[in-house]
Formats: sequence, structure tokens, C-alpha cells
Amino acid sequence: MNKLVKYLNDHNIITVISDEALSTKIPEALILRANIKDVNEVDHFIMLYQEFTNTQWIRIGQLDNPSRVVFHKYWACQHSKVNKATDKKTVRNTLCDAKIDILIKKNNRNTRRNDTFLQRDPPLCAKISLYQNHNHSVNTSGSIKFLRITHEVEEVFYEYFNNGMGASEAVRLHESKILLEDNCWEILANGSKNPIKETVAYLHKKWRQNNFGCVNNPLDKLIEKNLSYAEREQPWAVLVVTPLMKRVQLLSSSKELIFCDSTSSCDTMETTLTTVLSVSNAGAVPIGMLMHEGQSCEGYKNAFGLLKKHFPLCFGGNKMPIAFMTDDSAAERSALKQVWPSSRILLCTFHVLQKEWGWLHEVKNLVSKEKRLPLMRLFQKVNMK
Repeated sequence: MNKLVKYLNDHNIITVISDEALSTKIPEALILRANIKDVNEVDHFIMLYQEFTNTQWIRIGQLDNPSRVVFHKYWACQHSKVNKATDKKTVRNTLCDAKIDILIKKNNRNTRRNDTFLQRDPPLCAKISLYQNHNHSVNTSGSIKFLRITHEVEEVFYEYFNNGMGASEAVRLHESKILLEDNCWEILANGSKNPIKETVAYLHKKWRQNNFGCVNNPLDKLIEKNLSYAEREQPWAVLVVTPLMKRVQLLSSSKELIFCDSTSSCDTMETTLTTVLSVSNAGAVPIGMLMHEGQSCEGYKNAFGLLKKHFPLCFGGNKMPIAFMTDDSAAERSALKQVWPSSRILLCTFHVLQKEWGWLHEVKNLVSKEKRLPLMRLFQKVNMK
């Protein structure tokens, strides 16, 4: 127990062991006197005691409107029956009787007369009764994994969820970060710093409800967020241009034909990756890569606007190429026409043939099965010229 006293003294809480008699005959009980004067200092003591003993405590009661003392509150071990769904003995509910009782006495002439600890400098106003009769192991890997998650770690996991991670992915990332620490194995076993999967799943469920509403009734949350959706700013976009891409921008071929190819739903945020390519002796090489939100016309327009703003002469020294070749995305084609209105917009051969084959198969066009393949071959010959 002298180690606890030294630990508290090192953290600016002057503490001594009192020889005051306890009202109970619990051998593990101990009374400390400390220079704690208010609620904030009590909370600081509880935090330090939890860190030192690797235990956690639940406040179970207090003396309301005290007149003869400044403060009087009680705490129970987290493995007690307090705040548990059942009174039956479980891993988390061991029916532990350990508790903490903190009383802060008034410091005046009358109280100092009968209490030598109040006569010290500084006065030791707090009387801390520690009933350490735990009925479970303490400071072992089996016990510390059930420590409650701290507020700081809870905020870290909410940040993971805000970045698009699910519960399992957040657990893996958090554990990989802990493995870089010097005392990683000790931290991994500590539930307050590395919460168990059930705790993370609960946090993720709570985060989803706060951000998206109840699964069974999401309309209330949509109505609540309707105004913020209406006031939303333009879609986000990121432009990536490497030194090699800058060299490709200077090629004379970049003045002529530019290819645009998009890959959608690259992650849980529905990010679209659009590659802008030019022709070279080595084949198609990008002059820029764009990551942007979704596949709307506004999303494409904002992304292409970045390329135009930061590299206005990226088409072989010109402000725009002769033509762009794309797939059949109406949103992408419309955005290109708005950003570079003087360039022609061409549809690639594959999509032209795909559209023709689809047209031949539509019932409303009355093309018989026997004529579809010959007509398609004729169209291919015309298209290849």
C-alpha cells in the first residue's frame, strides 16, 4: 500500500495512511487522508487509483446537500451488481463487495480541534476509505480485459467509424497501431485501451443510430438532417499528378485525343477513380488521376475543374484537346462539355457497338432474329472505316 501512497504523492496528491478505526472488520480495508478539497480533485484521485490498481469504479451514491461536511460520495467495483441486467453471477457481475467511500471534511476552528490531519500544512481534508475485498482477480490479463473503455479511446473509434470503417476493420487497425508501442502486449490485454469486440460492436451500433437513425425507422433521422443535406457544399475531389504525368502533358499527342476512364464504388464512401490518359509510344499514359465523390455531373465537373485550374495547359500546351473519348456515361460527357466546351466528345468503339447490338434486340424496333447478326456485321464494317 506504500506504493499507492508514493504514486499519489508523485501526482501531487499528498496522502498518508491513517490509523483511524474502521466501523467494519474487513481485513482488506484501509483509510487514507489526502489534501483533496473539491469534486474535481476527487475525480482526479479516482482516475489515478483506477490506473494504479487496474480496476474501475461506478458511483453508487452521495450525500445530498451536506451541512456538516463538504462532500461525501460512494463508489462500487465495476464487477458489483450495480447497473447489471441480472443479479446472477456472471463474468462481469461477480457480485463484488469492494467499494470506495470519500468524505471531505470542513476545515474550520471546530473541526481542527478534534482532527490532527486538519492541523497539518496543507490540511488533509479528505478521508478515503478503501474496501478492497474483491472476490475476483485484479491486475491479471483475465481481469483487465473487462476494464471499461476510456473516453479518449472511445473518441478514437468514433473517428474510425467517421472515416468509413466498420467494427471489425476498426479493431484490426487499432490493434495494429498498438503493436507499434513499446509495451504493446500489456496494452493489448487492457480493455480500457484495447476494447473487446463486443464493446466495439456496441460503439458502432451507437454511432450508426446517432448518424443514421434506428434501422427500423430511419425516416426520423432523415427528416432531422434534411436541412443539412440541402445546404451541402459541392462534392469533394482530389487530383493526383506525378512527375511522369507532367511529362506526358507536354507531348504533342496530348493536344489531339484524350481518353477518360472511370471506376466507381472503389470504397465504402462510393469514391470514383477517373483516369485521364493520352497516347504515347508506350501506349496510353495518364496525364492526371482524379478521385471524386460519386458519378453525378456535379462530381465529375468539380473533379475536371481541379485539373483545369491547376494544369490549364496540360493538353500539349493547349487549354483543351481536339476531342475526348469516353464511355456512355451521360454525367461524365456532360461535365466534359461544360468544362471544355470547344472539344468534341466521342464515344469509344466498344460502347458504340454495344449500343447498336442493344438497339437491334429491342422489340419495338421490329428487327427479326435472322437479320440481327448480318446487320451488326455491316455496322461493324462502317464503324471500322
